[in-house]
Amino acid sequence: MDYCKETIKYSVAGILLGVGFLFPVLWVIGILGVVFLLKELLNETSIKKALFGGGLAWFVKFLFVLGFYWSMYPIKWLPFDFGHGELWLIGLYWVTVALFLGTGGLVLATLIQLLKSVALDKTKIGYVTIPLIWVVSEIAGSFMLSLFTLGPGSELNTYFSLGYIGLLVAEHPMLLQFAHIAGVYSLSFLVVFLSVWLLNIKLTSSSKRNTWIAGFLFILWVSSFWTNFSPADKSELKSVAVVSTSFPVQELFNRESVPQLKEMKEASLSSALETKADYIIFPEDSRIFNQTKDINKEISIFNFLHSESSSVIVDSGRIGEEGAGILQGLIFDSSTGKYATAHKRYLVPQGEFVPYIYEWFFRVIGFRELMDGVTDLVSYEIGANTNQSKLNQKYPGLLFCFESASATGVKSLLNERPNLPFIAHPVSHSWFHTPESFWSQLDSALQVQAVWNNVAIVSAGNHAPSKLFLPTGKIVMPETVDSGEYWSVGIVDVPIK
Repeated sequence: MDYCKETIKYSVAGILLGVGFLFPVLWVIGILGVVFLLKELLNETSIKKALFGGGLAWFVKFLFVLGFYWSMYPIKWLPFDFGHGELWLIGLYWVTVALFLGTGGLVLATLIQLLKSVALDKTKIGYVTIPLIWVVSEIAGSFMLSLFTLGPGSELNTYFSLGYIGLLVAEHPMLLQFAHIAGVYSLSFLVVFLSVWLLNIKLTSSSKRNTWIAGFLFILWVSSFWTNFSPADKSELKSVAVVSTSFPVQELFNRESVPQLKEMKEASLSSALETKADYIIFPEDSRIFNQTKDINKEISIFNFLHSESSSVIVDSGRIGEEGAGILQGLIFDSSTGKYATAHKRYLVPQGEFVPYIYEWFFRVIGFRELMDGVTDLVSYEIGANTNQSKLNQKYPGLLFCFESASATGVKSLLNERPNLPFIAHPVSHSWFHTPESFWSQLDSALQVQAVWNNVAIVSAGNHAPSKLFLPTGKIVMPETVDSGEYWSVGIVDVPIK
Protein backbone atom coordinates (compact mmCIF):
# COMPACT_ATOMS: atom_id res chain seq x y z
CA MET A 1 0.00 0.00 0.00
CA ASP A 2 1.22 3.47 -0.90
CA TYR A 3 0.66 4.88 2.60
CA CYS A 4 1.81 8.38 1.69
CA LYS A 5 -0.71 8.73 -1.15
CA GLU A 6 -3.52 7.09 0.84
CA THR A 7 -2.78 9.20 3.90
CA ILE A 8 -2.92 12.46 1.94
CA LYS A 9 -6.09 11.46 0.10
CA TYR A 10 -8.08 10.45 3.17
CA SER A 11 -6.68 13.27 5.30
CA VAL A 12 -8.09 15.68 2.73
CA ALA A 13 -11.46 13.91 3.07
CA GLY A 14 -11.28 14.34 6.85
CA ILE A 15 -10.43 18.03 6.54
CA LEU A 16 -13.39 18.58 4.23
CA LEU A 17 -15.66 16.75 6.69
CA GLY A 18 -14.40 18.60 9.75
CA VAL A 19 -13.68 22.18 8.75
CA GLY A 20 -17.35 23.22 9.00
CA PHE A 21 -17.42 22.29 12.68
CA LEU A 22 -14.46 24.54 13.44
CA PHE A 23 -15.64 27.34 11.14
CA PRO A 24 -19.47 27.11 10.89
CA VAL A 25 -19.64 29.53 7.95
CA LEU A 26 -17.99 26.79 5.85
CA TRP A 27 -20.64 24.21 6.72
CA VAL A 28 -21.42 23.30 3.10
CA ILE A 29 -17.88 21.96 2.62
CA GLY A 30 -18.98 19.04 4.79
CA ILE A 31 -21.25 17.86 1.97
CA LEU A 32 -18.31 17.98 -0.40
CA GLY A 33 -16.35 15.93 2.13
CA VAL A 34 -19.03 13.23 2.19
CA VAL A 35 -19.02 13.11 -1.63
CA PHE A 36 -15.23 12.82 -1.74
CA LEU A 37 -15.03 10.13 0.97
CA LEU A 38 -17.85 8.02 -0.50
CA LYS A 39 -16.27 8.21 -3.96
CA GLU A 40 -12.95 6.93 -2.62
CA LEU A 41 -14.47 4.17 -0.51
CA LEU A 42 -16.72 2.99 -3.34
CA ASN A 43 -13.76 2.81 -5.71
CA GLU A 44 -11.59 1.01 -3.15
CA THR A 45 -11.01 -2.64 -3.98
CA SER A 46 -8.93 -3.49 -0.94
CA ILE A 47 -10.70 -3.88 2.41
CA LYS A 48 -7.40 -3.01 4.09
CA LYS A 49 -7.18 0.30 2.24
CA ALA A 50 -10.86 1.01 2.86
CA LEU A 51 -10.50 0.50 6.61
CA PHE A 52 -7.37 2.64 6.70
CA GLY A 53 -9.08 5.39 4.70
CA GLY A 54 -12.39 5.41 6.55
CA GLY A 55 -10.72 5.39 9.95
CA LEU A 56 -8.20 8.10 9.02
CA ALA A 57 -10.82 10.40 7.46
CA TRP A 58 -13.06 10.24 10.54
CA PHE A 59 -10.11 10.66 12.90
CA VAL A 60 -9.03 13.84 11.10
CA LYS A 61 -12.63 15.06 11.07
CA PHE A 62 -12.88 14.70 14.83
CA LEU A 63 -9.59 16.51 15.35
CA PHE A 64 -11.44 19.51 13.90
CA VAL A 65 -14.65 18.81 15.82
CA LEU A 66 -12.76 18.56 19.12
CA GLY A 67 -10.46 21.49 18.42
CA PHE A 68 -12.18 23.37 21.26
CA TYR A 69 -10.28 21.14 23.73
CA TRP A 70 -7.33 23.47 23.30
CA SER A 71 -9.34 26.34 24.79
CA MET A 72 -8.93 24.56 28.14
CA TYR A 73 -5.34 25.83 28.24
CA PRO A 74 -4.24 27.09 30.70
CA ILE A 75 -6.13 24.81 33.10
CA LYS A 76 -7.61 26.98 35.86
CA TRP A 77 -10.38 24.76 37.19
CA LEU A 78 -8.08 22.55 39.29
CA PRO A 79 -6.51 23.77 42.55
CA PHE A 80 -3.04 22.69 41.42
CA ASP A 81 -0.74 23.48 38.51
CA PHE A 82 0.37 20.98 35.87
CA GLY A 83 2.84 23.48 34.39
CA HIS A 84 3.84 22.82 30.78
CA GLY A 85 2.48 19.31 31.18
CA GLU A 86 -0.99 20.75 30.58
CA LEU A 87 -0.35 20.90 26.84
CA TRP A 88 0.60 17.23 26.81
CA LEU A 89 -2.48 16.28 28.82
CA ILE A 90 -4.85 18.22 26.59
CA GLY A 91 -3.16 16.91 23.45
CA LEU A 92 -3.35 13.32 24.69
CA TYR A 93 -7.06 13.64 25.46
CA TRP A 94 -7.75 15.39 22.13
CA VAL A 95 -6.05 12.67 20.08
CA THR A 96 -7.38 9.67 21.99
CA VAL A 97 -11.00 10.87 21.97
CA ALA A 98 -10.73 11.58 18.23
CA LEU A 99 -9.33 8.08 17.70
CA PHE A 100 -12.23 6.38 19.45
CA LEU A 101 -14.86 8.52 17.72
CA GLY A 102 -13.00 7.82 14.48
CA THR A 103 -13.81 4.12 14.79
CA GLY A 104 -17.12 5.05 13.22
CA GLY A 105 -15.14 5.44 9.98
CA LEU A 106 -14.05 1.80 10.26
CA VAL A 107 -17.70 0.77 10.55
CA LEU A 108 -18.58 2.94 7.53
CA ALA A 109 -15.80 1.41 5.39
CA THR A 110 -16.73 -2.14 6.41
CA LEU A 111 -20.43 -1.75 5.70
CA ILE A 112 -19.81 -0.08 2.33
CA GLN A 113 -17.50 -2.92 1.32
CA LEU A 114 -20.18 -5.43 2.34
CA LEU A 115 -22.79 -3.49 0.40
CA LYS A 116 -20.60 -3.46 -2.69
CA SER A 117 -20.11 -7.20 -2.49
CA VAL A 118 -23.85 -7.79 -2.38
CA ALA A 119 -25.67 -5.59 -4.87
CA LEU A 120 -24.27 -2.12 -5.46
CA ASP A 121 -24.63 -0.61 -8.92
CA LYS A 122 -22.36 2.45 -9.16
CA THR A 123 -24.83 4.23 -11.41
CA LYS A 124 -27.55 3.84 -8.79
CA ILE A 125 -25.72 4.16 -5.52
CA GLY A 126 -28.10 3.36 -2.68
CA TYR A 127 -30.01 6.53 -1.83
CA VAL A 128 -31.37 4.84 1.29
CA THR A 129 -28.75 2.25 2.22
CA ILE A 130 -25.68 4.49 2.26
CA PRO A 131 -27.30 7.28 4.33
CA LEU A 132 -28.49 4.63 6.79
CA ILE A 133 -25.00 3.12 6.91
CA TRP A 134 -23.56 6.57 7.63
CA VAL A 135 -25.99 7.19 10.52
CA VAL A 136 -25.26 3.74 11.98
CA SER A 137 -21.52 4.49 11.76
CA GLU A 138 -21.93 7.78 13.63
CA ILE A 139 -23.85 6.00 16.38
CA ALA A 140 -21.17 3.30 16.54
CA GLY A 141 -18.49 5.96 17.07
CA SER A 142 -20.51 7.42 19.95
CA PHE A 143 -20.75 3.99 21.55
CA MET A 144 -17.00 3.45 21.26
CA LEU A 145 -16.38 6.81 22.96
CA SER A 146 -18.59 5.78 25.89
CA LEU A 147 -16.57 2.56 26.16
CA PHE A 148 -13.31 4.52 26.21
CA THR A 149 -14.55 7.04 28.79
CA LEU A 150 -16.22 4.45 31.01
CA GLY A 151 -15.82 5.43 34.65
CA PRO A 152 -17.60 5.77 38.00
CA GLY A 153 -19.79 8.54 36.58
CA SER A 154 -20.76 6.92 33.28
CA GLU A 155 -22.35 3.99 31.52
CA LEU A 156 -22.28 2.52 28.03
CA ASN A 157 -24.32 4.78 25.75
CA THR A 158 -24.55 6.45 22.34
CA TYR A 159 -25.22 9.96 23.65
CA PHE A 160 -22.33 12.01 22.25
CA SER A 161 -23.54 13.53 18.95
CA LEU A 162 -21.05 16.38 18.40
CA GLY A 163 -19.45 15.81 15.01
CA TYR A 164 -22.51 14.18 13.45
CA ILE A 165 -22.57 15.49 9.90
CA GLY A 166 -26.23 16.47 10.22
CA LEU A 167 -25.41 19.20 12.75
CA LEU A 168 -23.84 21.23 9.93
CA VAL A 169 -27.32 21.63 8.43
CA ALA A 170 -28.39 23.72 11.43
CA GLU A 171 -26.70 26.61 9.59
CA HIS A 172 -29.46 26.44 6.94
CA PRO A 173 -32.89 27.48 8.35
CA MET A 174 -34.89 25.59 5.71
CA LEU A 175 -32.91 22.34 5.78
CA LEU A 176 -32.96 22.46 9.59
CA GLN A 177 -36.72 21.78 9.44
CA PHE A 178 -35.97 18.18 8.40
CA ALA A 179 -35.03 17.71 12.06
CA HIS A 180 -38.79 17.36 12.70
CA ILE A 181 -38.47 13.79 11.39
CA ALA A 182 -35.77 12.31 13.64
CA GLY A 183 -33.53 15.08 14.91
CA VAL A 184 -29.86 14.97 14.00
CA TYR A 185 -30.29 11.44 12.65
CA SER A 186 -32.62 12.63 9.90
CA LEU A 187 -30.31 15.57 9.18
CA SER A 188 -27.31 13.24 8.77
CA PHE A 189 -29.45 11.08 6.51
CA LEU A 190 -30.36 14.19 4.47
CA VAL A 191 -26.73 15.33 4.09
CA VAL A 192 -25.59 11.90 2.90
CA PHE A 193 -28.64 11.56 0.63
CA LEU A 194 -27.71 14.84 -1.08
CA SER A 195 -24.09 13.69 -1.27
CA VAL A 196 -25.09 10.39 -2.90
CA TRP A 197 -27.19 12.33 -5.41
CA LEU A 198 -24.27 14.62 -6.24
CA LEU A 199 -21.95 11.64 -6.52
CA ASN A 200 -24.35 9.93 -8.94
CA ILE A 201 -24.32 13.09 -11.05
CA LYS A 202 -20.53 13.11 -11.01
CA LEU A 203 -20.39 9.46 -12.10
CA THR A 204 -23.01 9.66 -14.85
CA SER A 205 -23.15 13.22 -16.21
CA SER A 206 -21.20 15.11 -18.86
CA SER A 207 -17.84 16.84 -18.48
CA LYS A 208 -19.55 19.87 -16.92
CA ARG A 209 -20.64 17.84 -13.91
CA ASN A 210 -18.03 19.35 -11.55
CA THR A 211 -19.17 22.86 -12.45
CA TRP A 212 -22.80 21.89 -11.88
CA ILE A 213 -22.01 20.36 -8.47
CA ALA A 214 -20.01 23.41 -7.41
CA GLY A 215 -22.84 25.69 -8.52
CA PHE A 216 -25.42 23.71 -6.53
CA LEU A 217 -23.30 23.80 -3.37
CA PHE A 218 -22.68 27.52 -3.81
CA ILE A 219 -26.41 28.26 -4.14
CA LEU A 220 -27.10 26.06 -1.11
CA TRP A 221 -24.46 27.94 0.88
CA VAL A 222 -25.67 31.40 -0.17
CA SER A 223 -29.30 30.53 0.53
CA SER A 224 -28.42 29.75 4.15
CA PHE A 225 -27.81 33.49 4.67
CA TRP A 226 -31.01 34.86 3.19
CA THR A 227 -33.48 32.07 3.83
CA ASN A 228 -35.66 33.03 6.78
CA PHE A 229 -37.91 30.21 7.91
CA SER A 230 -39.63 31.33 11.08
CA PRO A 231 -43.34 30.43 11.16
CA ALA A 232 -45.51 32.28 13.64
CA ASP A 233 -45.75 30.68 17.05
CA LYS A 234 -49.16 31.09 18.70
CA SER A 235 -48.13 29.47 21.97
CA GLU A 236 -48.69 31.16 25.32
CA LEU A 237 -45.69 33.26 26.35
CA LYS A 238 -44.09 33.25 29.80
CA SER A 239 -41.36 35.61 30.96
CA VAL A 240 -38.10 33.98 31.99
CA ALA A 241 -35.28 35.74 33.81
CA VAL A 242 -31.94 34.21 32.78
CA VAL A 243 -28.98 34.74 35.09
CA SER A 244 -25.53 34.66 33.45
CA THR A 245 -22.35 34.48 35.54
CA SER A 246 -18.58 34.55 35.06
CA PHE A 247 -17.15 34.14 38.54
CA PRO A 248 -13.33 33.69 38.49
CA VAL A 249 -12.64 29.95 38.65
CA GLN A 250 -9.61 30.43 40.88
CA GLU A 251 -11.79 32.06 43.55
CA LEU A 252 -13.79 28.85 43.97
CA PHE A 253 -10.80 27.30 45.74
CA ASN A 254 -10.16 30.32 47.96
CA ARG A 255 -12.07 30.23 51.26
CA GLU A 256 -11.53 33.95 51.75
CA SER A 257 -13.58 34.59 48.60
CA VAL A 258 -16.65 32.68 49.82
CA PRO A 259 -18.40 35.69 51.47
CA GLN A 260 -17.85 37.88 48.41
CA LEU A 261 -19.12 35.20 46.01
CA LYS A 262 -22.17 34.62 48.21
CA GLU A 263 -22.90 38.34 48.22
CA MET A 264 -22.74 38.51 44.43
CA LYS A 265 -25.03 35.48 44.08
CA GLU A 266 -27.55 37.08 46.44
CA ALA A 267 -27.39 40.29 44.41
CA SER A 268 -28.12 38.38 41.18
CA LEU A 269 -31.04 36.61 42.88
CA SER A 270 -32.52 39.88 44.14
CA SER A 271 -32.17 41.45 40.71
CA ALA A 272 -33.84 38.48 39.03
CA LEU A 273 -36.73 38.56 41.52
CA GLU A 274 -37.28 42.25 40.84
CA THR A 275 -38.15 41.42 37.22
CA LYS A 276 -41.20 39.48 38.54
CA ALA A 277 -40.58 36.93 35.82
CA ASP A 278 -42.61 33.72 35.78
CA TYR A 279 -39.41 31.68 35.85
CA ILE A 280 -35.82 32.34 36.95
CA ILE A 281 -33.00 30.08 35.71
CA PHE A 282 -29.50 30.04 37.17
CA PRO A 283 -26.42 28.41 35.56
CA GLU A 284 -25.37 24.90 36.53
CA ASP A 285 -23.93 24.46 40.03
CA SER A 286 -24.90 27.99 41.11
CA ARG A 287 -25.83 26.79 44.63
CA ILE A 288 -28.24 29.63 45.33
CA PHE A 289 -29.88 27.24 47.79
CA ASN A 290 -27.55 25.17 49.96
CA GLN A 291 -28.83 21.69 49.20
CA THR A 292 -26.26 20.03 51.46
CA LYS A 293 -28.21 21.34 54.45
CA ASP A 294 -31.89 21.18 55.39
CA ILE A 295 -33.53 22.41 52.18
CA ASN A 296 -36.80 23.18 54.00
CA LYS A 297 -34.91 25.55 56.29
CA GLU A 298 -33.32 27.20 53.24
CA ILE A 299 -36.76 27.70 51.69
CA SER A 300 -38.18 29.12 54.93
CA ILE A 301 -35.43 31.73 54.99
CA PHE A 302 -36.12 32.56 51.33
CA ASN A 303 -39.87 32.95 51.97
CA PHE A 304 -39.13 35.25 54.89
CA LEU A 305 -36.82 37.47 52.84
CA HIS A 306 -38.82 37.39 49.58
CA SER A 307 -42.43 36.87 50.63
CA GLU A 308 -43.78 38.70 47.58
CA SER A 309 -42.09 36.37 45.07
CA SER A 310 -44.15 34.12 42.81
CA SER A 311 -41.43 32.92 40.44
CA VAL A 312 -40.41 29.33 39.74
CA ILE A 313 -36.65 29.20 40.41
CA VAL A 314 -34.27 26.67 38.83
CA ASP A 315 -31.03 26.09 40.74
CA SER A 316 -28.49 23.25 41.00
CA GLY A 317 -25.54 22.17 43.09
CA ARG A 318 -23.42 19.28 44.27
CA ILE A 319 -24.73 17.09 47.07
CA GLY A 320 -23.15 14.11 48.80
CA GLU A 321 -24.93 10.79 48.61
CA GLU A 322 -23.34 7.63 50.03
CA GLY A 323 -19.85 9.06 49.56
CA ALA A 324 -20.41 10.13 45.94
CA GLY A 325 -20.93 13.59 44.51
CA ILE A 326 -24.26 14.07 42.73
CA LEU A 327 -25.22 17.07 40.60
CA GLN A 328 -28.76 17.85 41.75
CA GLY A 329 -31.19 20.29 40.20
CA LEU A 330 -33.71 22.10 42.41
CA ILE A 331 -36.95 23.58 41.07
CA PHE A 332 -38.66 25.79 43.64
CA ASP A 333 -42.09 27.40 43.22
CA SER A 334 -41.95 30.45 45.47
CA SER A 335 -45.72 31.03 45.12
CA THR A 336 -46.56 27.72 46.83
CA GLY A 337 -43.35 26.97 48.75
CA LYS A 338 -43.13 23.55 47.09
CA TYR A 339 -40.04 22.17 45.37
CA ALA A 340 -38.74 19.17 43.45
CA THR A 341 -35.29 17.75 42.71
CA ALA A 342 -33.70 15.77 39.87
CA HIS A 343 -30.21 14.40 39.26
CA LYS A 344 -27.97 14.87 36.26
CA ARG A 345 -27.96 11.75 34.07
CA TYR A 346 -25.04 12.38 31.64
CA LEU A 347 -21.71 13.45 33.12
CA VAL A 348 -18.65 14.97 31.46
CA PRO A 349 -15.54 12.75 31.26
CA GLN A 350 -12.59 14.44 33.02
CA GLY A 351 -14.72 17.41 34.10
CA GLU A 352 -17.01 15.43 36.42
CA PHE A 353 -15.37 12.02 36.65
CA VAL A 354 -12.08 10.41 35.67
CA PRO A 355 -12.42 7.51 33.17
CA TYR A 356 -10.95 4.24 34.41
CA ILE A 357 -8.41 4.04 31.61
CA TYR A 358 -6.97 7.50 32.37
CA GLU A 359 -6.88 6.90 36.10
CA TRP A 360 -5.07 3.58 35.57
CA PHE A 361 -2.59 5.13 33.11
CA PHE A 362 -1.57 8.07 35.31
CA ARG A 363 -1.29 5.91 38.43
CA VAL A 364 0.95 3.45 36.58
CA ILE A 365 3.33 6.19 35.42
CA GLY A 366 3.70 7.58 38.94
CA PHE A 367 1.02 10.25 39.38
CA ARG A 368 -0.85 8.45 42.18
CA GLU A 369 -1.13 11.45 44.52
CA LEU A 370 -2.17 13.73 41.66
CA MET A 371 -4.94 11.33 40.63
CA ASP A 372 -6.13 11.08 44.24
CA GLY A 373 -6.54 14.87 44.27
CA VAL A 374 -8.30 14.99 40.89
CA THR A 375 -10.60 12.10 41.76
CA ASP A 376 -11.65 13.75 45.03
CA LEU A 377 -12.41 17.01 43.23
CA VAL A 378 -14.35 15.68 40.22
CA SER A 379 -15.83 12.52 41.74
CA TYR A 380 -19.37 12.94 40.49
CA GLU A 381 -21.61 9.95 39.84
CA ILE A 382 -25.00 9.49 38.21
CA GLY A 383 -27.68 9.80 40.88
CA ALA A 384 -30.72 7.59 41.37
CA ASN A 385 -33.19 10.44 40.87
CA THR A 386 -32.75 11.10 37.14
CA ASN A 387 -36.34 10.41 36.08
CA GLN A 388 -38.39 13.63 35.91
CA SER A 389 -41.78 12.07 35.17
CA LYS A 390 -43.23 13.04 38.56
CA LEU A 391 -42.38 16.74 38.41
CA ASN A 392 -45.24 19.21 38.63
CA GLN A 393 -46.73 20.11 35.25
CA LYS A 394 -45.79 23.76 35.87
CA TYR A 395 -42.08 22.94 36.24
CA PRO A 396 -39.77 23.05 33.21
CA GLY A 397 -37.80 19.99 32.17
CA LEU A 398 -34.19 20.01 33.38
CA LEU A 399 -31.49 19.43 30.77
CA PHE A 400 -28.15 19.78 32.52
CA CYS A 401 -25.00 21.16 30.89
CA PHE A 402 -23.35 18.39 28.82
CA GLU A 403 -26.65 16.57 28.32
CA SER A 404 -27.18 18.85 25.31
CA ALA A 405 -24.50 16.80 23.50
CA SER A 406 -26.85 13.81 23.66
CA ALA A 407 -28.89 13.54 20.48
CA THR A 408 -31.84 12.22 22.48
CA GLY A 409 -31.44 14.34 25.63
CA VAL A 410 -34.60 16.41 25.16
CA LYS A 411 -36.50 13.45 23.68
CA SER A 412 -35.87 11.50 26.90
CA LEU A 413 -37.34 14.32 28.98
CA LEU A 414 -40.44 14.53 26.79
CA ASN A 415 -40.91 10.77 26.96
CA GLU A 416 -41.05 11.18 30.74
CA ARG A 417 -43.15 14.37 30.68
CA PRO A 418 -44.94 14.93 27.35
CA ASN A 419 -46.63 18.11 28.63
CA LEU A 420 -43.70 19.93 30.21
CA PRO A 421 -43.87 23.69 29.45
CA PHE A 422 -40.29 24.19 28.21
CA ILE A 423 -36.73 23.01 28.85
CA ALA A 424 -34.44 24.78 31.33
CA HIS A 425 -30.80 24.21 30.38
CA PRO A 426 -28.35 25.26 33.14
CA VAL A 427 -24.79 25.39 31.77
CA SER A 428 -21.27 25.89 33.13
CA HIS A 429 -18.19 26.01 30.89
CA SER A 430 -15.76 27.29 33.49
CA TRP A 431 -13.00 24.90 32.43
CA PHE A 432 -12.77 26.51 28.97
CA HIS A 433 -11.54 29.90 27.80
CA THR A 434 -14.02 31.25 25.20
CA PRO A 435 -14.52 28.01 23.22
CA GLU A 436 -16.28 29.54 20.20
CA SER A 437 -16.44 26.32 18.13
CA PHE A 438 -17.77 24.38 21.14
CA TRP A 439 -20.52 26.95 21.65
CA SER A 440 -21.50 26.91 17.98
CA GLN A 441 -21.70 23.11 17.97
CA LEU A 442 -23.82 23.05 21.12
CA ASP A 443 -26.03 25.76 19.62
CA SER A 444 -26.58 23.52 16.60
CA ALA A 445 -27.35 20.54 18.82
CA LEU A 446 -29.91 22.54 20.82
CA GLN A 447 -31.47 24.03 17.68
CA VAL A 448 -31.95 20.55 16.27
CA GLN A 449 -33.47 19.24 19.51
CA ALA A 450 -35.82 22.23 19.83
CA VAL A 451 -37.09 21.66 16.28
CA TRP A 452 -37.34 17.87 16.59
CA ASN A 453 -39.28 17.99 19.84
CA ASN A 454 -41.21 21.22 19.16
CA VAL A 455 -40.21 22.70 22.50
CA ALA A 456 -38.38 25.86 23.59
CA ILE A 457 -35.03 25.50 25.38
CA VAL A 458 -33.66 28.24 27.64
CA SER A 459 -29.94 28.10 28.38
CA ALA A 460 -28.48 29.91 31.40
CA GLY A 461 -24.70 29.99 31.33
CA ASN A 462 -21.74 30.34 33.64
CA HIS A 463 -18.74 31.31 31.48
CA ALA A 464 -21.02 30.66 28.50
CA PRO A 465 -23.67 32.62 26.54
CA SER A 466 -27.29 32.39 27.71
CA LYS A 467 -29.80 31.89 24.89
CA LEU A 468 -33.34 30.88 23.95
CA PHE A 469 -33.75 28.17 21.30
CA LEU A 470 -37.20 28.32 19.70
CA PRO A 471 -39.05 25.32 18.21
CA THR A 472 -38.59 26.98 14.78
CA GLY A 473 -34.81 26.73 15.12
CA LYS A 474 -34.34 30.43 15.75
CA ILE A 475 -31.94 31.58 18.48
CA VAL A 476 -32.90 34.58 20.66
CA MET A 477 -30.57 36.42 23.02
CA PRO A 478 -32.10 37.57 26.35
CA GLU A 479 -32.44 41.32 26.84
CA THR A 480 -30.12 42.41 29.65
CA VAL A 481 -31.98 44.33 32.35
CA ASP A 482 -29.37 44.47 35.12
CA SER A 483 -25.78 43.50 35.79
CA GLY A 484 -23.14 43.48 38.48
CA GLU A 485 -19.62 42.23 38.93
CA TYR A 486 -19.43 38.81 37.25
CA TRP A 487 -23.21 38.49 36.76
CA SER A 488 -26.08 39.79 34.62
CA VAL A 489 -29.81 39.22 34.35
CA GLY A 490 -31.64 38.99 31.04
CA ILE A 491 -35.32 38.63 30.17
CA VAL A 492 -36.80 36.58 27.37
CA ASP A 493 -40.37 35.58 26.45
CA VAL A 494 -40.66 31.82 26.05
CA PRO A 495 -43.45 30.00 24.16
CA ILE A 496 -44.98 27.32 26.40
CA LYS A 497 -46.10 23.97 25.03
